[in-house]
Amino acid sequence: MRVIAGKARSLRLKSIEGMDTRPTTDRIKETLFNMINDDLYGASFLDLFSGSGGIGIEALSRGARRAVFVESSRKAAACIQDNLKFTRLAPEGEVLVMDVFRALDNRGESFSLIFMDPPYDRGLEKEVLSRLKASPLVTEETLLIVEASLETDFSYLEEFGYEVVKRKEYKTNVKVKIKAPKITITTKTIEFGGTRGTRYCFDYNVKGATKIKVRAKKLAFRNKEFNRYISTPKSNEKYTYFNIKESDLKNLGNKISFEIVAYYGKNVSEKYKKTVSAK
Repeated sequence: MRVIAGKARSLRLKSIEGMDTRPTTDRIKETLFNMINDDLYGASFLDLFSGSGGIGIEALSRGARRAVFVESSRKAAACIQDNLKFTRLAPEGEVLVMDVFRALDNRGESFSLIFMDPPYDRGLEKEVLSRLKASPLVTEETLLIVEASLETDFSYLEEFGYEVVKRKEYKTNVKVKIKAPKITITTKTIEFGGTRGTRYCFDYNVKGATKIKVRAKKLAFRNKEFNRYISTPKSNEKYTYFNIKESDLKNLGNKISFEIVAYYGKNVSEKYKKTVSAK
């Protein structure tokens, strides 16, 4: 196994033979990097189920800014460390010796490219993708590459919000290039009424966000603005409301706006604003 291109080109890497680590052949590796080459330079690369680290090291050699390797086998992780040192790419690489799902729960930064090559036919790719769709590791710009057996069912991807960009099949396996879920925000009507002042009900539906905030924004009155954040709704809530006195409403020009702020982790991804007039 060797590095195909970049600053570590032609250097031979150590590998560990066995069912749980499958060194990728040069031909398949070249096909893989043809799928992501335009997005690789300066990227942050997450290599899950890393094995001997050949994919993440290839990414670093071709211009990725940094790579994080996640491998539960201590023997394989030691092999990754040796390969990073041999290729002089150790400063840009980080090796996590832990279970992939533990790593997903403990990392907070986002990645621009995520590659996974889990043991075949155990459903691990589905479980990982399920975790990632609501994870701060993923942004709307993240691309994911999944290697799996040819028989693997990916019909759930649309339900999870992912978009398949490209699929490449080989004799025994398949590589699928996937776009991360996009945040979509839709709203319905705003209703008025209530016995304790005027109640504003903002009916909305948000998909693909890890967190949302809803803000009731009272529009300017005499060059002043009054803003109030409503407590962050639970993931299964699709509306929010608050009360305002009729006298306050008149002073504010009988107008009020609602703003939804949707997040991937800590990053604001999209805002939705709507202004309505009270009846």
